[in-house]
Amino acid sequence: MCWDRNSRSATCRFVSPLATCRADGLTQIQYIADLQASTRAAIASVDPTPYFQQYSPNAWAIFKAYLDAVSTQAADPVTAKYTGVLAAADVYTFLNAAAMLDSLRVDTGDLGPFGDHP
Repeated sequence: MCWDRNSRSATCRFVSPLATCRADGLTQIQYIADLQASTRAAIASVDPTPYFQQYSPNAWAIFKAYLDAVSTQAADPVTAKYTGVLAAADVYTFLNAAAMLDSLRVDTGDLGPFGDHP
């Protein structure tokens, strides 16, 4: 069920699912597309060198700091775009970016600077 978010009354009124739900669905699809593009760009641009310098020889800390940096860089523009448009975008986009990063690494083999280099 979808509810009319634009209703000025204290009670929600039900509107046609085709009117509101489709728009909400399209917003969510665009959010995921933007998050994926932002995450791919962050994978390509975040340099892990400072994390090697700061946390070496602790490989777990290096990789954790790198993943957090990529997730943060990926989430920031998406959070800015969708805050006030998509509920809780300001709260969950970092976690969604981290999940997207894991998905791109595991499902598509996009390992960024940690991939095999010929």
